[in-house]
Amino acid sequence: MYQQILNLAEKGKKLIILLFFASFFITSACILKDYGLNWDEEAQWKANGDIVFNYIFNEDGKKLLLESNEKYHGPAFELVLIFVEKVMQLKDTRDVYLMRHAVTFLTFFIAVIFFYLLCKRCFKNWKLALLGCVFLVLSPRIFADAFYNSKDAVFLSLFIIGMHALLVFHENQTYKNAILYALICAFTIDTRIMGIMLPLITLGFAGLEFLYSLIYKKKLRIHIGSHLVFSICLVLFTILFWPVLWEGPLHHFKNAFVEMSKYHWGGFVLYRGEYLK
Repeated sequence: MYQQILNLAEKGKKLIILLFFASFFITSACILKDYGLNWDEEAQWKANGDIVFNYIFNEDGKKLLLESNEKYHGPAFELVLIFVEKVMQLKDTRDVYLMRHAVTFLTFFIAVIFFYLLCKRCFKNWKLALLGCVFLVLSPRIFADAFYNSKDAVFLSLFIIGMHALLVFHENQTYKNAILYALICAFTIDTRIMGIMLPLITLGFAGLEFLYSLIYKKKLRIHIGSHLVFSICLVLFTILFWPVLWEGPLHHFKNAFVEMSKYHWGGFVLYRGEYLK
């Protein structure tokens, strides 16, 4: 009986996968309006995305950007949200927030598809890959944040897509894959600076390949040209998607790391019945 169920599932695997993603998308679309705003959402919209957009398109935007408390919060995804807002000509605040939640969720939905591909690539088993997606989607905190958290949930989504792109590039080191992977890495870094982990993992993979070739006297399986293209494009794209870096890439990137280590916020948070700084 068990084997028959497995055989039946194997025959209908495409339908099962399609039903999972379709039900996930439709259910989420139906409850999109049930979620409110999170603590940082207005600051992300106004003090990050809006100010960076103003810096790009208005001559008087430089002063506002450099004085903004949010200038070192990566603006890449926020700029996408601002562009969608402008294209759709949204004026009502509620409409803007609903659009932001829809685009944030859509990013997570795409990431879950890549998570399936990533798990399938790692486990060589579509059922385990789908189970991994179920675990990811059914995590209450992740699922809720996928609607309204344009920082952490989006960073999680981009990192998943980046990890898949990393494996594709590692296994097929073409110039095309190098540029595409650099684009994803840069956008991830420019959303949350800890996206720098992606190129560091890439460097680690290259180091392991070098050690393997050295120890076992094998031909080095690293395409130097592709890694060089990746590195150059990574730097260029990272600067391109983070406008404050236009004012001094090394200076502001270093400052962003310093700020990440000790963020300048002195407020209090209610936790388990008491206010903690």
